[in-house]
Amino acid sequence: MPPRAIIAVRHGESEWNALRREYKSEEDRYSSRLYVPDCGLTPTGITQSLNAGHALEEYLLNTFTDSEDIQVLYVVSPLRRALQTALYILQTCVKFSPISVPIVHPDCAEVMTDSCDIGSTPEELDKEFHGTS
Repeated sequence: MPPRAIIAVRHGESEWNALRREYKSEEDRYSSRLYVPDCGLTPTGITQSLNAGHALEEYLLNTFTDSEDIQVLYVVSPLRRALQTALYILQTCVKFSPISVPIVHPDCAEVMTDSCDIGSTPEELDKEFHGTS
């Protein structure tokens, strides 16, 4: 059996993460300032995601002896920040394109603790990420 690995990647910095640094109190945490459902990545989060793609590619090349036989399956949370992170990783980890389109699975989503964990409808995400209506 070929070697296997499971690699978990958390999303890059989100708009909520940046706001949370600015508004630190628990009172602020549940205020309208921090109501950002299904927020996206910040410019820092985009850079982190691109760097993660380069790091993943380097890891795969250095860890597995026969890189031609590496098959990568991407499973992604349906939250916007996770989908964006996955897309930026796929842009930079080009030698290891997925064996299929990334699988979006709700069990990968975070437990609902803040407004940023409120997801979008599948139709909204499909329109945004696939350009369909």
